Amino acid sequence: MKDSNMGENQKQQEPFGVLWKHGFLIVILCLLTWNIFLLIRMLKSGYSGEKYGNMVVVLMLLFNHAAFYYTSSGRWSKIMKTIACVWTVVGCIYIFTR
Repeated sequence: MKDSNMGENQKQQEPFGVLWKHGFLIVILCLLTWNIFLLIRMLKSGYSGEKYGNMVVVLMLLFNHAAFYYTSSGRWSKIMKTIACVWTVVGCIYIFTR
């Protein structure tokens, strides 16, 4: 009985539900694909401006979304949240020092 109540409580805690969890992941992956395409075009054309800023931001979104929506407890949750926090700090340093 306790397990079935836990599932109901978990569903109530997600404000946007499955659509937000999976839909936003699809949006992030589309952004990542588009940024990889643009990066390849910039590298081929010899573009001399900022190339990696968009990739850093999209990877920040991806790591944070995976850490907080796809891992809930245990060792993997701690690992993913650590990776997300470290990448956010590194990304902010990269963005603000450019």
